[in-house]
Amino acid sequence: MRILERSVNKELRLQVIASVCLFGLGAFLCYVFFANAVILTIIGLGIAVIGIRQVYLTLRALQLANHEILHLLKEKPHRIVWVYSVVTERSPFGFTFMKQGTMYFKLDNGDQLSVMMPSGKLKLVSKFLNRLLPHASFGYSIDREQLYEISPEQLRRNAQ
Repeated sequence: MRILERSVNKELRLQVIASVCLFGLGAFLCYVFFANAVILTIIGLGIAVIGIRQVYLTLRALQLANHEILHLLKEKPHRIVWVYSVVTERSPFGFTFMKQGTMYFKLDNGDQLSVMMPSGKLKLVSKFLNRLLPHASFGYSIDREQLYEISPEQLRRNAQ
């Protein structure tokens, strides 16, 4: 669970940094074009407002208890019906540069949540989640995706 919490926390910190940069870009546009270009000033103001809103929402979610994935795992694990992970490798010119894992949580209402984590930790987290979510299906397949699109409830282990 600590690995999952750290991954969620890291993802939220990156979102805060991106939101602050978005706000900075909007403020910069407002400052530079205030006297000369009204349209660019308005665009900058809009970007700054969106950036501030995202900073607020992300900082609120930074409290781990408020994050949706962790809340579901602790309070409502029965809502998660399917869990799978994907490893993305970036290999420019054939040299493996970076591996990044993403764990997807599919819910009974058709929603999807995901969290990025180191690819080496995916197996450990998946084993932990297998014990925590005995009713959920694990692993990706085209058949499971089609079942999920028809009815998410069909992916519960006791429903098969």
